Amino acid sequence: THILSIAVPVDGWFDTKDMVLEDRYRVTMINWTELVFEGTGDLVTVSYSTDGGRSFTELKSVTLSDNWERYKVDLRVSSRQIRFRFRNAEESSSFALRSVEVCYIKGSSRGDRDD
Repeated sequence: THILSIAVPVDGWFDTKDMVLEDRYRVTMINWTELVFEGTGDLVTVSYSTDGGRSFTELKSVTLSDNWERYKVDLRVSSRQIRFRFRNAEESSSFALRSVEVCYIKGSSRGDRDD
C-alpha cells in the first residue's frame, strides 16, 4: 500500500440553519440587530444570507481568543429569514463555536387576521 501525503490547506466553514419567526400563515419581516456567538480559535469571517444560502454578505472578520469568549457583531438587516456563515479567514487557521444567538425586533406582518 502506498500513501501519498500532500499538505493542502482546507477551507473550513460552518453555516447555521435559517432563522425564521413564523406566526401561523403570516409573513413577518424581522429587523435583525445583533449576532452574539461564543467561540475560540483564530481569525473567523462572519457573513449572512437572506436567500437560503444562495449568496452571502460579509459582515466582519473577528479575531478569536484561545479561550472560550462571547463576541458581538452589529447587524442592520431586515428580512423574513437569515442564516450565518463562520469561515476561516486565513490559511491554516481554525475555529470552534459553542453557541450562536441573534437579536431582533419584530417588524410588520401580512396575512390573515384572527379578528
